Amino acid sequence: MSHEKVSADGQYYNPRQAFFVRYFCLVMTDIVVLNLFAEYWHRVHVTSFTDSILAALILQMMVKVTLKFEHMVSDSFKGKSGLGQAILKKFCLWLVLFGSKFAILWALATFVGEEVHFDGKMHGIVPLIVLIVVMIAAEFLVSWLTDILGDEPRAKKPKHDAEQSAEA
Repeated sequence: MSHEKVSADGQYYNPRQAFFVRYFCLVMTDIVVLNLFAEYWHRVHVTSFTDSILAALILQMMVKVTLKFEHMVSDSFKGKSGLGQAILKKFCLWLVLFGSKFAILWALATFVGEEVHFDGKMHGIVPLIVLIVVMIAAEFLVSWLTDILGDEPRAKKPKHDAEQSAEA
């Protein structure tokens, strides 16, 4: 089986093209979500559509970096057991996830300034967190819809031996 994907016009995507199309769709989703928040929630402010494009790109990149870093931290605790290790792991993951929101606020302030900002305590951290959660949910929905519209059936989880023998 090839790693190529067929587009709507019957052309094949190579892996780089598929990567581009995937992230293009996700960034477009983020732009829509950001602009809907700016239009309907008084705590989110975006000066122009152009600023929302740059902000969506920054948000997409920062969220992906955060998730990579979160996985690195989680992987560093693999094979370690005990209550202390479990508490330390949860604390470190919380620290990464919560601290990343301040990094995101810093990146937005650095690259778009006051053109995109959030109102509220701690520089609008709560509206930012809500926005990011909704963006991730919307991205998941877009990816899920793309998957279910595909020609190939989705991979199923392998059954355990006990389940297979019960069916026989």
